[in-house]
Amino acid sequence: MLREFPDLPIKAPDILRAYALIDAWSCGRSVPAPRNALPPKPSVPMGKNDLWIAATAHASGAILLSTDGDFEHLASVWFRYERIDQVAV
Repeated sequence: MLREFPDLPIKAPDILRAYALIDAWSCGRSVPAPRNALPPKPSVPMGKNDLWIAATAHASGAILLSTDGDFEHLASVWFRYERIDQVAV
């Protein structure tokens, strides 16, 4: 089953650029963002692992599925985000 998933190298320039932009944008800095979206106010600093996940989703065009709200401020700006309710599953 794992062979069906794409292999996305973390050193890919698109992922590295997305990491830096999403990190700065989440911290309230005005950086180039999709659709010229303004950064969140107040800022929403992210954990480094979440930044890698968000950057990879953005660079690959993937839909990000998560059971927590850590990515909600990025939804509809950097990628499509679907929050999964664990209780309902």
